[in-house]
Amino acid sequence: MSDAVTVDDEGPKLKPELMEPERIYHCIYKDVILLFFVDEQKFLNCYEIAEPALVDTVRSSNTENIEEMLKEYCNTLKQT
Repeated sequence: MSDAVTVDDEGPKLKPELMEPERIYHCIYKDVILLFFVDEQKFLNCYEIAEPALVDTVRSSNTENIEEMLKEYCNTLKQT
């Protein structure tokens, strides 16, 4: 992950000026996945996901491709 999103004891630190438009950045803070992206109009968008199974999947993954992990998780939910 780039230095656009970092986390310390006080919480996530964002540097939107380093973010590529339409790219999803993520971090985990206090057992919640935080998603950030800057849209075409340069607005910073933030979302949180507190689903324990998905948080564990992201935490244990060695990939930074959060979009792929989200798609796989959604596909798993559709199958149940």
